Amino acid sequence: MGTSQLQISLVLTAIIAAGCSNDLNQNKGVPPHEQQIISASDREFEKSKDPPLNATSHFAAGQLAESQGNLTKAVEQYTQALKLDGKNKQALYRLAVVQTQLQQYPEAVKIWKRYIDVTNNSAAGYSNLGYTYEIAGQQSEAEAAYQKGIEIEPDNAPCRINYGLMLARRGQIEAAQSQLSMVLPPAQVQYNLGSVSESKGDRLSAAKFYRRALELDPTLSAARTRLAAVE
Repeated sequence: MGTSQLQISLVLTAIIAAGCSNDLNQNKGVPPHEQQIISASDREFEKSKDPPLNATSHFAAGQLAESQGNLTKAVEQYTQALKLDGKNKQALYRLAVVQTQLQQYPEAVKIWKRYIDVTNNSAAGYSNLGYTYEIAGQQSEAEAAYQKGIEIEPDNAPCRINYGLMLARRGQIEAAQSQLSMVLPPAQVQYNLGSVSESKGDRLSAAKFYRRALELDPTLSAARTRLAAVE
């Protein structure tokens, strides 16, 4: 999702327990043999019905809808999955991703917070929450989320990178470089600063950063290509 690396792979098993009871009072006055026939008929009817969809089925349907570009349908399916299993990490994650793509930012923020809760304060969850806040224009909330993720996991690359890029876009180059340097090689730090400068239309600064990246790592072909484009 944009500059944020949204990554998690979890296999969940949804278990649905069903119970039944017989209320004999409902059959008062019905002869025993007729009760048996009614019960047998009910069992045959139940066998003939399709099994009800569970959380896993709805999640799979959501993934299919996503693959077909039908994001609205994906939201519906992931929401249905969560109605059946409110702590389904996969469904929470994908629902928040899709809602962010649809620019449903308040809804996505709520789901990311639920995801963070069920994952026991995942640093990656805070990174994604921060990114959603950032593109929604809530800069202070984004910064707080990134910082929280870093506090939980100082070496978390998504938090450091997203926070660093946000600082670079705000013109805080030294602070940005400090964050990026924690998880990226020096050449890649310069390349990313150049990319931010280029996205802001500052071709001179972009060229400067790309040159520095190539000085540090002459094999960084992406920097060479981007430098040629801005010179």
